[in-house]
Amino acid sequence: MSKSILSSYFKHDFSGDDLIIEKYNQEYAALSCNSLSFRSRLAKKTPTKKGYFLAIWKKDEDNNNRPFNKEESPEFLFVIIKDENKEGIFKFPKDVLVSKGIISDAKRGKMAFRVYPAWEVGLNTIARKTQEWQVKYFEHLTTNY
Repeated sequence: MSKSILSSYFKHDFSGDDLIIEKYNQEYAALSCNSLSFRSRLAKKTPTKKGYFLAIWKKDEDNNNRPFNKEESPEFLFVIIKDENKEGIFKFPKDVLVSKGIISDAKRGKMAFRVYPAWEVGLNTIARKTQEWQVKYFEHLTTNY
């Protein structure tokens, strides 16, 4: 599902070895693309909290889950949102994710986080503050929302 959204978004035919299906986080349609330097996830709507949730982690040498670090991360993380008749994509630059503590840079990063597209309303204070910085990187892919 996220491959078709990515293909239409970039007007690029992702074929052959261009897109890599990541072994972990397949529940979130985890993909990466070396040629365009991005990793992507399909965020999921959760029944009890506003926003959309996604996992972003890998296994370490001891087979423990750990956050991605700055050195191994591509230049962008794309987070795809599909919710009934609404579609959108966040295009987060790596340095922003490092500054927000999501990708680790000598300190602990996050293995999952929540995103809040512009159409999410009625948020609590923390979610609203998160939405404020996130929507700068969001693009609506539908015209009606």
